[in-house]
Amino acid sequence: MATITKRGKSYLISISCGYDDAGKQIRKTMTWKPESSMTVRQEKKAVKAAAVRFEDQVQSGQYIDPSITLSQFIDKWLTDYAEVSLRADTIAGYKANIPTIKAALGHLKLCKIQPQHIIEFYKNLSENGVRRDTKYQCTIDLQKILKENNILKKDAQAVFGISYATLFQAVKGRNISKASAESICRALKISMEKSFKPVGKDKLSGNTILHYHNLLKSIFSTAVHWQVLVYSPVDRVKAPKKEYVEQECLTAEEAQKLVCLLDGEPENRKAATLIALCSGMRRSELYALKWDSIDIDTCTVSICKTAVYVAKQGIVNGDTKNKKSTRVIKLPSCCQRVLLEYRAWYNEQRLACGDQWHDSNRLFVTWNGEPESPENFTTWFRTFRRKNNLSEGLHPHSLRHTNATLQIGAHQDIKTVSSRLGHSQTSTTLNVYAHAIQEADATAADVLNGLLTPSKKA
Repeated sequence: MATITKRGKSYLISISCGYDDAGKQIRKTMTWKPESSMTVRQEKKAVKAAAVRFEDQVQSGQYIDPSITLSQFIDKWLTDYAEVSLRADTIAGYKANIPTIKAALGHLKLCKIQPQHIIEFYKNLSENGVRRDTKYQCTIDLQKILKENNILKKDAQAVFGISYATLFQAVKGRNISKASAESICRALKISMEKSFKPVGKDKLSGNTILHYHNLLKSIFSTAVHWQVLVYSPVDRVKAPKKEYVEQECLTAEEAQKLVCLLDGEPENRKAATLIALCSGMRRSELYALKWDSIDIDTCTVSICKTAVYVAKQGIVNGDTKNKKSTRVIKLPSCCQRVLLEYRAWYNEQRLACGDQWHDSNRLFVTWNGEPESPENFTTWFRTFRRKNNLSEGLHPHSLRHTNATLQIGAHQDIKTVSSRLGHSQTSTTLNVYAHAIQEADATAADVLNGLLTPSKKA
């Protein structure tokens, strides 16, 4: 049974958990503080209820000592909350950021972390040299040095511990990772500072720091929900300012050119690109489509699932991003011919594969019918973009942005645009495409000016 001891304005609740091997009694304790507005009677009743809850948590193994370190709590949060409640790609993104949080704050006790710790962490993230993904470019004649040392590129793995492709990139003066550059310098016994230079941004963007803020917010709010903490220190810290990044997209003329450039490309890539452009769906939604999702006769598509690639897990299938992302939209009639041609090509591949074919019913598959990773489409699109001298900022998600801006430019109402894109709220559409909306508004103003301005009589 719990023991309740009053200590000033708070109470110490203690539970006996038996004895250890040395015969020492094991006790779990927690401090409970009443609300200032409580009467004496309410206070006594509330502390008894808190003691009962605490005892239940201890006996069921659900109690978490608030004096554990943040690093220990994050591990608990990952297994008991994140991996149960969050999407696989969200978890993968969080896991990429967790090592940085653990390195900076992980050693601190969970109950001792204050808003100032969080503020200092954000300040540190904004400093130069924090990025772990900064690329490096070779500034010396690496080809000459390799020749002088009788090292062939094919021996890259044995000599440097890196792939042939990475060494080839370094020799050509292209960007490689810091770890690869250090491996080359270590093997050749040359100075990193004199042989390679960092390229691109050397510090994290405000949006990336905001990702860290959202992760910490989730971790600490869970601690509060589990009654491990009374309040979250993150809630008392101003969120980093989100930076506006104008999304790359195509004009109507550029989109038409892109469609023309697809002639001669593989049927699966042509179909994927056109469906993405004409529907505005997310890449994860596109690669979760099944043939059952497409009605070629009516040219409609049902979007109800997602497929993402997660390192060490492969393709992970899940639900759509939000309730409104589950939707049925109509494709332009030009997609009908493309889908018919693609279905004929698809069936040819299936028949040619014979008994090696795995019937997944997915719209986009590998050579033997297995679901294809969305990453393959991104890799192809990058090659396609470079081959046709398209903008370096153009990527598969640009097709979604192009779809939205073309609709807005054609004066489609925001509610319809938002519904087709699968945004949870129209405010999301208004925020993301504010620039396109302003341009459409300016065009509308010009049209009104032409209509309402009286013509001068001759």
